[in-house]
Amino acid sequence: MVDESHNLPERSRQMYSEQMTLPRTAAMKILAQKLTNLSAAIANIYDILAQYSERAQRSGAYIFDDVSMDFTNAITRIRDELERFLDRADASDERYGDLLDYYYELQRFSSLYNIRGSSHVFYYDKAEEMLKLFCTDAREYLADRLAKGRCGIFFSATLTPLEYYREILGGKEEDKCLSIDSIFNKDNFKIAVDTSIETTYARRALFYKETAKRIRATIKAKSGNYIVYFPSYAYMQSVYDEYKARYGDEDLLLQKRQMREKEREKFLAQFIHGGKLTAFAVIGGVFGEAVDL
Repeated sequence: MVDESHNLPERSRQMYSEQMTLPRTAAMKILAQKLTNLSAAIANIYDILAQYSERAQRSGAYIFDDVSMDFTNAITRIRDELERFLDRADASDERYGDLLDYYYELQRFSSLYNIRGSSHVFYYDKAEEMLKLFCTDAREYLADRLAKGRCGIFFSATLTPLEYYREILGGKEEDKCLSIDSIFNKDNFKIAVDTSIETTYARRALFYKETAKRIRATIKAKSGNYIVYFPSYAYMQSVYDEYKARYGDEDLLLQKRQMREKEREKFLAQFIHGGKLTAFAVIGGVFGEAVDL
């Protein structure tokens, strides 16, 4: 069962993509300069990346189907030399940690290279000085994973259009799509827009007082529990301070930047049936969804 499935296409593309950068390669070449064979192999990779960088000079990007045989041979040489070094070296060697990380980076790149498919392309990004093996469409890999199980259920509140997501998530035409109505009463849902308050980053500080007044008017219009959401902690804190100065902090909660599990539970436990609690929280934070007031 896969929740929030609308995120999976992008995340799966990232999972089946890998990259190498020119600055990172240069740093490893310097680090391995006293290891003759390893340094020479890394220098070879560096030279090839530099060539890709030159080709990307005009347009800012260079797109191609495959790297050269020299490139893949150099990666194999580097891995072999790194294995020899790591087997012999002491973990206290100041080069050990960085070269071990580099070894795993090359392993990931090689593993992905070996399973790459028709949906993969290489491109060199001049701005980032980065060679990327990029997966444009991961549906064949997702389909392969799904085939190893008995069934799969993908769901999300924003999984539309269903047929489109079925296709890019590795599904087949015969796989069922189901749209279910919300369990919540639409009559209890309301959107109210106040165009007199500006919330852009450059202007929001001018409206802290007015924002606090609107919050007060809203919670006084109908008794109950409320959560007021803000796009950042700084914005939330500023409006909270204004509200507290004008109306006091009775029945008021404020989300902290870092809250442990017990603090989160205590925060939510204060919302009780028939309560009159108002909380200030951040949109993308731990109280951003699935909160039962």
